[in-house]
Amino acid sequence: MTRGRTPEPPWVLIVHPDPLMREALAWALRAAELPVETAGDAEEALRLARARRPDAVVLDWQLAPPHAPRLVRRLRRRWGRSLLILVLVADGYLGAPAPRQADVSYVEHPVAPESLAALVRRALAARAAG
Repeated sequence: MTRGRTPEPPWVLIVHPDPLMREALAWALRAAELPVETAGDAEEALRLARARRPDAVVLDWQLAPPHAPRLVRRLRRRWGRSLLILVLVADGYLGAPAPRQADVSYVEHPVAPESLAALVRRALAARAAG
């Protein structure tokens, strides 16, 4: 009898310039039993993603160059729509809505880390269900 290999749990890459917020979000996702890696900028995020494809990317819209839209385009070029991307936006705080891309989910920020963890779990489950 051959045993099937247990699939690895989905892992999430968090990209946020603020180290405290980055760790709070990572803590909440880890508490929801999601493996997490973190990056402080787009270049670090791309390095990590190239080394191991994430199942989801949570990124802050206010990243330093290359900004979030450019990072999203680079991720999409590499993995297409199969990669779940959640962008944290602070529309109310900025006074004007951030530009939107059709193939990305947007989450109003600040968001309670536990709420984000639940949202990521639901989105990954929905994606896995097809």
